[in-house]
Amino acid sequence: MPLKVRFATHGAALTVRNLLPVVTNELLEEAFSQFGPVERAVVVTDDRGRSTGRGIVEFANKVGARKALERCNEGAMLLTTFSWSPSFSSDLMRRQEELRRLEELRNQELQRRKQIEMRCVNRRISRKQSAFVITG
Repeated sequence: MPLKVRFATHGAALTVRNLLPVVTNELLEEAFSQFGPVERAVVVTDDRGRSTGRGIVEFANKVGARKALERCNEGAMLLTTFSWSPSFSSDLMRRQEELRRLEELRNQELQRRKQIEMRCVNRRISRKQSAFVITG
């Protein structure tokens, strides 16, 4: 899912949503530093230290924040651990959607196999109960 970026409480800060759980403060800072000097980048965590999928990036000036906001609104910004720089590409979005669909199909297939397996188990149980009734 692409990042959603908007201005935070003061003009040189941005809030970022839809961060993957693997995104760290360092990765967030590295990704947004291409737009201008970043004073601080923080991934918001819960009381157990797990990412909430949100972050705040504070730029040294409004110019960097505005540039980041404009660029993120032009296209999808995807952060991954495979690349330390963000990717802006509709191809990446299509690929991510394709992977999501493949995962969904895989899950459906696993579900179907479990249902078939349960039917086989139920038939075996039924046969054993029938055999017990006949011989009993």
